[in-house]
Amino acid sequence: MSQSTFKYWTPLCFSMALALILGIGAAAGNAAEKPKGYMDPLAVEVLENVSDHLARAKAFSMKAKTLYDHVLESGVIVTFAKDVALYVQRPDKFLAIISGDNLSQRRVFFDGKSLVRFDVNKNTYQKLSYEGDIDQLLDYIIDNYDLQLPLADFIYNDIANAMKESIISSEYLGERIVGGAPCHHLSFESTGADWQLWVQKWDKPIPRRFTINYVNIDGNPQYLGMFEEWRLVPGFDERMFTFKPPPGAKEVELKKAAASKTVQ
Repeated sequence: MSQSTFKYWTPLCFSMALALILGIGAAAGNAAEKPKGYMDPLAVEVLENVSDHLARAKAFSMKAKTLYDHVLESGVIVTFAKDVALYVQRPDKFLAIISGDNLSQRRVFFDGKSLVRFDVNKNTYQKLSYEGDIDQLLDYIIDNYDLQLPLADFIYNDIANAMKESIISSEYLGERIVGGAPCHHLSFESTGADWQLWVQKWDKPIPRRFTINYVNIDGNPQYLGMFEEWRLVPGFDERMFTFKPPPGAKEVELKKAAASKTVQ
């Protein structure tokens, strides 16, 4: 059974305080008037539309700029940034390229047979042998391993199904402009966090902005993802999804999951 990664995210995960304010305006007052547990059919419909649109693509790529909070032991919140490039080929291949503002460089490969997380700076890698599709892999590592994956919910073959399993309530908040494009603004309450999604209108319902507010965690850490450069394509050269260790690369242990984990 698919499980959204929302319920597993911890304070070390994504976000940004300002992101939660953007685009809400007067609609926030209306949201408060809805009964707890209210499922807005329009919000669910838009979520399903974006899921179906991306599922129909045999392959796609996109880039995202992310800002996320880290809560220190002192309670002070510091914000970090990462640039993420994702290449996904249905049903069982993806490559994620992650660049941090601390100059860290990571790559995550999945070719349908094994998952590899490569730390470019340290020239080390972690490898997990696993045969299956993307959805099966993500569910498996969420339950079993302490492994960071970027924007994991957006590479599921069935995005709506992965997200809806943890949704408690939802609401359609109207139309907003994101990156010059008219978008539907959706708000969701889930078992692990409150989150919002801005989806481009018309015949190309692609995500444009994504925010998470971890309301059950001290400090209410938050996350912002801005999506750009979406490309829906017939496919990629499959060799790009298979990791080949560079000279001197060392394999290190892939740790089993602790009671809580971080997904970035």
